[in-house]
Amino acid sequence: MSVQYQNQTLSLSGELTFNTVQLVYNELKSISSSVTGDVTLDLSKVTKVDTAALALCTSFQALLLDQAQLSFLHAPADLLGIAESVGVGSLFT
Repeated sequence: MSVQYQNQTLSLSGELTFNTVQLVYNELKSISSSVTGDVTLDLSKVTKVDTAALALCTSFQALLLDQAQLSFLHAPADLLGIAESVGVGSLFT
């Protein structure tokens, strides 16, 4: 799993699962101090997700709440399904 930040876009690639989300969250948290304004989290290169991916998305959104507006781009179908099943599908629209 890798995280890149460029031009107000955070791009994730690889698996976003229980085994990887803590490392990704720590990286996003360190980047968050330099984030302002509108930010996009691009998930187009994420290859696998589980419920931990949804937890990461909601946690990162909460982390940025006071400093930036977060939107999601290209959320994988499996992540959308998980979000819909727990009633937070609107997070990705």
